[in-house]
Amino acid sequence: PTNNWCTLNTLLPDSLNVTSNGSLRIGGTQNNYAVGTIAFPSSGKYYAEATLTTYSSGQVQIGICPTGAASNLGNDATAYFQTGSTTKNNASSTSLTSYTQGDVIGIAVDVDNSTVQFYKNNTAQTALTDVLRITESSFFSYLSISSSVVNFNFGQRAFAYTPPAGFLALNA
Repeated sequence: PTNNWCTLNTLLPDSLNVTSNGSLRIGGTQNNYAVGTIAFPSSGKYYAEATLTTYSSGQVQIGICPTGAASNLGNDATAYFQTGSTTKNNASSTSLTSYTQGDVIGIAVDVDNSTVQFYKNNTAQTALTDVLRITESSFFSYLSISSSVVNFNFGQRAFAYTPPAGFLALNA
């Protein structure tokens, strides 16, 4: 096969709620997480979007983490955005706007410069620099509340917003 796209890995422990939409949807009846099936190559720029299809409150993390991460992503996550804050290499920042149901969270990963830029509805939120372990990582989401649903787009279909210049979908 050619043009294989990243999806959410349904074989990891606690990824039981990646159940539909071609393994692009996470959500269900318990705390759950999912990590992408393709790790970032040793160079390049990659973009994905996560849409908060259902969200009321609680913790929803969207970002990148090591592909073999345990279910405790707070300890393993490389960089992520959650409502009101970002985390990089286990250090938190609280200077961002909150997100809500219907928001599209863009994630632009620049492997060459070790940066991750987050967007909310096409508006830049923050750029995290000196992000560790990018080449061991993939996109991920963690939901600590059962009523949330997140749908990913790794480039299988048109993005809701145009990716930043030079950023590509993650595929093989």
